[in-house]
Amino acid sequence: MNFNQIHICDHIGLFTVHPQRLLNFYIQIMEFEKISDTVLDKSIMKSIFGLNMACRFIKLSKGELMVEIFTPLAPMKVSNTKTRIGINHFGYRLKNKNKFIQSLRKKKQKLLTIKKGGHTIFFIKDPDGNLIELRD
Repeated sequence: MNFNQIHICDHIGLFTVHPQRLLNFYIQIMEFEKISDTVLDKSIMKSIFGLNMACRFIKLSKGELMVEIFTPLAPMKVSNTKTRIGINHFGYRLKNKNKFIQSLRKKKQKLLTIKKGGHTIFFIKDPDGNLIELRD
């Protein structure tokens, strides 16, 4: 195993029943760009995720990070995302974290600020409650 290589996460997949509010957040607040908006049929969703439903599939991009938004085309019950097992946040690395945090404050976005070991950690939540850790 080569530990000298840089390994990055290049995309995050989010499942939602409220795609427009996520689109508004990631485009207007986080400044991502919409790359594509397609439909994945039942067979693809079943083979990848074990879900027997067609989904709208929206790709957003900013730099090397993509956010993929999946939303079912048929109505479904919403589960409580706070109690599910799985990803509870992702780290978002920025060239100028302080400038970005200032822009979030100007947009009146609520930031979660945690003091830890002499430094401050900042998080923001998207409209579905997914935590995004803002990093240098």
